[in-house]
Amino acid sequence: MHHNKPVSSEEQVKAIADTAPIMVLMLDKDSGAVYANTAWLRFTGRTIEQETSEQWFKGIHQADLDLCLQTLKKAAFQQSSFKISFRLKNGNHNYHWVVCNGATRLNATGEFDGFVCWCQDIDNVMLANHQESEQQAIVSGQNEDILSKELLSANEELLTTNEELATTNKALHLTQLKLANLNDELEEKVRLRTTALEESEHEQQTLNEELVATNEELAATNEELATTNEELLSSQRRLEKLLEELKESEHRTRSLIESAPLPIAVYKGREMKIVLANQSIIDIWGKGNDVFSHTYHSLLPELGNQAIYDQLDEVYTTGKAFHARNQRVDIVVDNVLQPFYFNYSFVPIFDTKGEIYGIMNTGAEVTDLVRAKQQVEQSEKNLQNIILQAPVAMCILMGPKHTVMVANDMMIEFWGKESAAILDKPLFEVLPEAREQGLEQIMADVFHRGETFEAVEMPVSLYRGSQNGVIYQNVVYEPYCDNTGKVIGIIAITTDATEQVLARQKLEQSLDEVQKLQRQKDDFIGIASHELKTPLTSLSALIQVLTVKLRDTTDPFVNGALAKANIQIRKMTNLINGFLNISRLESGKIHIEKQHFRLNQLLHEMAEEIQITTHSHTIHVHDHEPVDVFADKDKVGSVLTNLLSNAVKYSPKGKSISVSYVKKDHYVEVSIHDEGMGITEQDLDKLFDRYYRVESSYTKNISGFGIGLYLSAEIIKQHGGRIWVQSKSGEGSTFYFTLPLN
Repeated sequence: MHHNKPVSSEEQVKAIADTAPIMVLMLDKDSGAVYANTAWLRFTGRTIEQETSEQWFKGIHQADLDLCLQTLKKAAFQQSSFKISFRLKNGNHNYHWVVCNGATRLNATGEFDGFVCWCQDIDNVMLANHQESEQQAIVSGQNEDILSKELLSANEELLTTNEELATTNKALHLTQLKLANLNDELEEKVRLRTTALEESEHEQQTLNEELVATNEELAATNEELATTNEELLSSQRRLEKLLEELKESEHRTRSLIESAPLPIAVYKGREMKIVLANQSIIDIWGKGNDVFSHTYHSLLPELGNQAIYDQLDEVYTTGKAFHARNQRVDIVVDNVLQPFYFNYSFVPIFDTKGEIYGIMNTGAEVTDLVRAKQQVEQSEKNLQNIILQAPVAMCILMGPKHTVMVANDMMIEFWGKESAAILDKPLFEVLPEAREQGLEQIMADVFHRGETFEAVEMPVSLYRGSQNGVIYQNVVYEPYCDNTGKVIGIIAITTDATEQVLARQKLEQSLDEVQKLQRQKDDFIGIASHELKTPLTSLSALIQVLTVKLRDTTDPFVNGALAKANIQIRKMTNLINGFLNISRLESGKIHIEKQHFRLNQLLHEMAEEIQITTHSHTIHVHDHEPVDVFADKDKVGSVLTNLLSNAVKYSPKGKSISVSYVKKDHYVEVSIHDEGMGITEQDLDKLFDRYYRVESSYTKNISGFGIGLYLSAEIIKQHGGRIWVQSKSGEGSTFYFTLPLN
């Protein structure tokens, strides 16, 4: 029997088990729980105190409990590993199928001290063949137990009968010896008495008396012999009955084996002659139905270099059963050597003297299950290769602690660390400077909720060399699931956007300076125009008065000078009005060209135009009765485009945007509702100001200059309508504007 080497510290094992995503349970020699890891307690929804001792049996489905107890008892008796599937109640009081692999646990002196069990939830395994194989393995174990019990019972009955028969024969032999001795004594007495009779009549009488006594003793002996013969006859009848029962039991056993859906065969002697095999195992061998004239070695010579013959011989010589799980076995089928995978067992069969006379072979084919597992492993390997060769920074973070399982060179370079310092370690342990920046919560949400997280130009502080600096990243955190759909980690994809962010910030700074100059120019134009217009008005009035007073003068210079002065005043007036018109244009007071058009048709056109450029949101236009308005169609379309674009930018992906309108007395009211971040009260009053932007941790990654709503408000005002917003932080926003019908 092979034992696992004892670990240096059981507490170390428990600490490792607590970080494992698979359920771990430690049992003592009596199968009572002494420890359960975090994954087990999370699954069952119970505390460690509720699971200790034999209380953990309460979570096993009643229909599976006996099989679990028998398997644990058998494994403890043989001090061997085991594997079993059963239904276990989770924290929501639902039963899930789990597969449990148990390995022997040794104490400090190397003695058997119980089991370490690794359990995995297989309730949602994508292949139904897996469940069928597990059920077949259970049926195989049950049939094997039934067969062994019936054979053992028959052997015990036969042994008892043989012992009774031996006892009866021994008594009969003793009786016969006694009878022979009595006959010899009788003959001797008769001879002596006859001689004595010749000598004396008195002695003859005495001899007759002794002869009578001897005859009585002989009669008693004959009665005892008759009783013994009757007992012998009864024993023979019981033996015949037991032989018939043994024959019937053997017939039932053969029928059970032959009808079993799992492969079963029995081999006799060390040469492994095939004496019993059902159709299932005959089909697996693929050698035809004539197998009983062969030994196992002659029927399957291709197994000679696959260690199976050695396994059989070791079971036969040591009396210890052998169990293999997911073992590859190459068998020639249709003249082609083909690989198969089996869960099989070689179990010794003993006679009544306790000596091995054969081996029973049971098994279950799990080829499809193993190949599916190999495909999953290959898929995981392919995924790792894709990540290592990806043109962007990528990594896989495993478990709730986000341990770095694999990371390509671009990701390691992005982190600014050495590869050896990163791999197989929790992310925030090797990047402590990344803590308390919101990343822990984001990753926890992705891991526990299974929702993808995306961010553009998200800032994070990391050490590059010896300096700590802000790095901007475009990041995607994708849940990484196992073949059952359970989230076991995170796939992180990152691109460094620091350079483009710094370039844009520099550009925004330049734009701020340009805007500052623009505002200074606007202010100067407004002030200068206002200041120049006042004295110009006074000068114009004085010249007009002077012209009236000097209209009768004959001085040609005066008349010419006044005419020229009026011309210059008109030029200056036109120049000032020109500056004022430029100022009005740059302040958003643009010209409106109105026309008749159908508003609901324009709403659909703008919604479809925005929907074409985005797939992350759904835009719904709620139709009512057709509404015709008299307005600038292009300008109103630009207002709708701006409001719809804002709704997309400021609401999470997957949300809906609703567009509606309602006709009232002399105007129509249009509304655009989103399910986004919402707007605080302190920002509502300034939202339509020129260059004003809402500042928050969410909007700092969204580009814009704060002029869209200002221009939209100016356009609506030029139409004689009004624009406003209703919103609460975290509850979405609804923007409204009105347009006159005529």
